[in-house]
Amino acid sequence: MKLNLPTTTLTALLVSCSFLAACGGGGSSDGADAAATANRLRRPGSTQPTAPASSPTAASSATPASSTTPTSGVISITQSPYNADPTGKTDSTNAIQNALTVAATNGSSVSIPAGTFVYSNVLNVAGIKVSGVGKASILKATNFNNQAVHLTGTGASLSNLAITSAATTRLSPYQTSAVWIDGATNFNVQGITITGSASVGIFNAGGQGGTIQNNTVQNTLADSITNTNGANGTLITGNLVTGSGDDGISIVSYSGSPIVQNITVKNNTINGQVWGRGMSVVGGNNITYTGNIVDNTDSYADMYISSESEYNTLGVANVTVTGNTFLHGGASQGTVTVYNSQGATYNITGVNVSGNQIVNPGFVGFQFVGNGTETGTIQNSTLYSALGSSALQNNGNSKSSFPVTATTVASVPAYTTPVAAGGAGATQ
Repeated sequence: MKLNLPTTTLTALLVSCSFLAACGGGGSSDGADAAATANRLRRPGSTQPTAPASSPTAASSATPASSTTPTSGVISITQSPYNADPTGKTDSTNAIQNALTVAATNGSSVSIPAGTFVYSNVLNVAGIKVSGVGKASILKATNFNNQAVHLTGTGASLSNLAITSAATTRLSPYQTSAVWIDGATNFNVQGITITGSASVGIFNAGGQGGTIQNNTVQNTLADSITNTNGANGTLITGNLVTGSGDDGISIVSYSGSPIVQNITVKNNTINGQVWGRGMSVVGGNNITYTGNIVDNTDSYADMYISSESEYNTLGVANVTVTGNTFLHGGASQGTVTVYNSQGATYNITGVNVSGNQIVNPGFVGFQFVGNGTETGTIQNSTLYSALGSSALQNNGNSKSSFPVTATTVASVPAYTTPVAAGGAGATQ
């Protein structure tokens, strides 16, 4: 069945549930309680992270003699005079940081051999390449307040290794993430397996012109991959995100900070959410989500586009959501949710949602709510639902204009395969 629904017919498809009453992620709410609304929208503790007063450094130790250090090539953290312990029995923070510091000075790269290397402070990677042999090269964090591998400068690269953390308490500062991209340019994070993190898995805070690709990020206590603080020109592709403690892959722009822009999120797989949305744009410009597979069963949206007064986030402009497959999402929020609670302060404009598959939504396929301007189009998509067209959309915002056109409604068994392959994550 083909549906061609002008804006004036949106109210005919209202589901008997308002957005605010339906989404009680933070406890019961009638929609008038701002605190409850905020809890529903974002997990408690997900405030804007704060950087330390100065760039963190590893615990001090003697600098290795330059006569034993190559002026180019590759430095292994286990070679003399660094002697990092691959058995995990002793702390290797100083050894690893000394190797990283010398490499940055002498134009070398750093190798992480197979083994388990315990570290207890932020590891600073300043414009150099650091690589392992795959999942057998393990960096094991023991101080969850300072556990980040910290990328700065131009050309910093982190590849083919594992980072593990047993943190059980969610934290928010940048240095509590597993990988912290701190304004780095032309960076690359590739083939990393992150298991656990006190906050975000990969935190792109102001990175410019970089790539986050073919990583596996699992069981973090906050977002798995996030972009904030003016991150610009980043490609996020081929990643596998599972068990995320908050949004899987997110773009977040806070008022008072530079807006995130020119981000492409392509061919990733996100599943097994513990909390939060599969993918999100919470303030941002020129953002594309394409070819992703999101299977979110935690009751929140698979795709969330918003400007939030609760967290004072910026507006949204020019977002493309195309060729994605969204499964089982939105028992509270709707599979694709557009939410503007900023009133006249910020707008959501230029949103194009097209060519997507919406499979067995828990609530509705598309939901438009809030009290601020929201404009865009929904077109050329397929909704697979046992409830038929009644599960298509809910419009609870009088300032929302999202005509839904050329959208097919089909039974759930008619769905066979994703429209795109998604991402497999780290393979080594």
